[in-house]
Amino acid sequence: MTGHDRPDAGRVLLDGSLGEGGGHVLRLALSLSLITGRPFQLAGLREHREPAGLRPQHLAYVRGAEALCGGTSEGAVVGATELRFTPGPVRAGDYLLEAGASGSTPRLFQCLVYPLALAGGGRLTLRGGTHLRGGPSFHALVGAWLPVARAYGLPVQLTLTHAGFHPEGAGEFTAEVGAPAEPPVRVDLPARGVLREVRVMSFVGGLPFAVAERQSRAAVAALRERGILAEADNRPLAVTRSQGSATFVLAQFEHTVAAFTSLGERGLD
Repeated sequence: MTGHDRPDAGRVLLDGSLGEGGGHVLRLALSLSLITGRPFQLAGLREHREPAGLRPQHLAYVRGAEALCGGTSEGAVVGATELRFTPGPVRAGDYLLEAGASGSTPRLFQCLVYPLALAGGGRLTLRGGTHLRGGPSFHALVGAWLPVARAYGLPVQLTLTHAGFHPEGAGEFTAEVGAPAEPPVRVDLPARGVLREVRVMSFVGGLPFAVAERQSRAAVAALRERGILAEADNRPLAVTRSQGSATFVLAQFEHTVAAFTSLGERGLD
């Protein structure tokens, strides 16, 4: 009996005070539901937040999951604190999905990439925010997530079309997703190991290039104060309606990598 043949659904109760934890659990539940074929129900979603319940960016995860599998949902409206999702079989292929101005395309990608890969792969074209506060940036996906995914045998190629910053969003990137290795490659990461290299990348979109140079100087100086030497690389980003800046720090350790993103803010170095 496959997951799609089983009528049972798991019920998960969430404490609404978890804040963004509600969004994290929703993404995880959707991804696992698409992979296993099992429906689920969530309750208490952001019920103590202000505003309470699901926001438009959370609904983008649900709509994306529905698109991949033809599934159905109950309660997928702004303000809802309960949601039930029933998946169908995930279909390999190409998808164009909107995360919305406030929606994180990297988070939408992480919600859907594993089910799509296990179904045979395809292309995800995702539109919305690519560099937003409180979540991974596109460059964090490329610098930290992608090397580990490839090490496990998940072939993915990421391409940024144009960046999207808060509040307009309006960014876009594509992900070419292949089928994973069978069986997945075993990767042992017992510890990070010795720090080998630190790189600073400063990006600007729709702003003077001097902003990127100022950001990178500040980041390199802050690292030097802590005894860490780093090389800096300043780059412009293509944008449409949005503008913004970001400083990205990639730490290469002996066995793995760590990535850190800080978005620019007016009046700050």
